[in-house]
Amino acid sequence: LTLTIPAGQRLSDALIMKMTTDNLPDLTKVYGIGFTIQSVSKAGVGIPSNLKNVLYKFTLKNKYDGRYTLNGYHNRDPYTFPYQTEIHLVTVGPDEVEFYWPLVSSVGHPIGIGAGNSMSWYGAAIAPVIVFDLDTDLVADVYNKPPNATPITMFTGPGSRLSKWDPATRNITVDWNYSNNDLRAFFDDLTYIGPRP
Repeated sequence: LTLTIPAGQRLSDALIMKMTTDNLPDLTKVYGIGFTIQSVSKAGVGIPSNLKNVLYKFTLKNKYDGRYTLNGYHNRDPYTFPYQTEIHLVTVGPDEVEFYWPLVSSVGHPIGIGAGNSMSWYGAAIAPVIVFDLDTDLVADVYNKPPNATPITMFTGPGSRLSKWDPATRNITVDWNYSNNDLRAFFDDLTYIGPRP
């Protein structure tokens, strides 16, 4: 591999890679590719020892991963106010994504506590993970991220909707609840914004 690295830039500025992920099946792992600069063609230019070796670290994302606008509400009084915020769905497996709320820089899920989109949350202890059926794109399960103890399940009680991913729009509908209680349900609509950085 021969590259031209413009003055003042680094290898990472000059190297653009395209790769297939067929041989990297585990979406829960972190992968890496290492490069070493062997020689420089321009006379009088050396290879700085701190820039000679470069390791690119990357993870894979499933098709549900991304940035979304979350619109929803909770049916537990007095927290029934609608909420709207940006949420990230982050790959944790080939068919699973977890809720990450950038506003609080943590996994977890918002809750409406007042008018005007006033929000709070239960903290990272309520961190739903959505599991999809890869063949149908229907939600197969929702659970709480370990080691959290509060049980979370897909909500199928009164007023529940079909929980699914729409491949045409990449939007998601998911209803879930905690503590196996029909009066602890969340009704979420996630509108796809784009990929996560």
